[in-house]
Amino acid sequence: FLSLLLSSSLTSILQIPQFFALFDSNHNRLLNEIISLIPPEASILTQNNIFPHVSRRVNAYLYPPPSANVTFDYVLADITSNWFRETNFAVPGIGERPTLDKLIRQYISGKMYGVYALADGIILLKKGYAGDPVLFIPIVKSYTPESLVWLEDPHIKKQYDPNSKAGYVLVYEGRGNRSEVFWFGPYATLVPGYYKAIYVIKVDGKLNPEERIITLDVAANKGEMKLAEKTINGIEVPALSTWFNVTLYFSLDNVYTDVEFRGLDISGNVNISLDYIMVEQVSYKPEKMLKDATSEHIMDLDMANNKGSIALNKGGLHAKNFIVGGWQPPILTFTLNKTITYIEFRGINIGNNVNISLSSHRGRYPGENA
Repeated sequence: FLSLLLSSSLTSILQIPQFFALFDSNHNRLLNEIISLIPPEASILTQNNIFPHVSRRVNAYLYPPPSANVTFDYVLADITSNWFRETNFAVPGIGERPTLDKLIRQYISGKMYGVYALADGIILLKKGYAGDPVLFIPIVKSYTPESLVWLEDPHIKKQYDPNSKAGYVLVYEGRGNRSEVFWFGPYATLVPGYYKAIYVIKVDGKLNPEERIITLDVAANKGEMKLAEKTINGIEVPALSTWFNVTLYFSLDNVYTDVEFRGLDISGNVNISLDYIMVEQVSYKPEKMLKDATSEHIMDLDMANNKGSIALNKGGLHAKNFIVGGWQPPILTFTLNKTITYIEFRGINIGNNVNISLSSHRGRYPGENA
């Protein structure tokens, strides 16, 4: 009987590693490393799945005390866990406590706390801290079509592509039908910082160099807050039936839990495929953006000949989507049906509130090797 009992117990024990295999060992190692940065006597607020790691500390809290005047020396969160947004419950006589994601947004926006450590989605805030993080490992995430949302549309489908990295890609079959939305989501949670989003797309079909193909953007707050945007025209497609990258840069000054990387405004005349979207955190410091002045005029660009009297194309640059100190590639296209000499590429009507630098790049036509 004893032998059978031991055998049964050992069987149960041997099954435990299968449960723990669900966790990322490197992620847990970073969590323990960040916890080690917190002095044993310091007060700390954290979330449900992290609390067991600090529960032996006298001043560890899972929920803020009822007093509005109580603050914590440190706040520790893991944005990759569902508990980050679900640590919420109602207390009789007190009401519903705010979730940790809302508390962290308040703490960061109120300038009471600074980012003390940031690694793999684990963020540690320290009260009164204004220096650089003592530990920083940037976030790198990849979103395949499985992570995104698309409309029930006969022109949109998911299909296998042997030349893609994702395997199954999202395809919009253009048959002359325009569409305002191709895909949206994935409602990602991201911490403060400066990011780049790399969209890997492909275009097939008859390409018009002057036609808008698709608009890519980064948005938050249910799509109301536009963080970055770029419209791809035919002239910008390096080659048909070939995957190419489109990169957007954006900044976050706080934690956001619903960041979207969208494909919008499809022309409908070509086929467009999405392989995946790679999001990389470039820096823990949000870059200063000009998105708070989207209507502010920066300058006008035009192309003209005949001593400037004939405009081939023109466009205005505005503060929207510009990054202070970052190069931006505005695109203007034009068509010639005969040889013209002395074409001017001009920058005129410059605004008063910004400094502008110019870098040149040789033009090309669709299908030309870069």
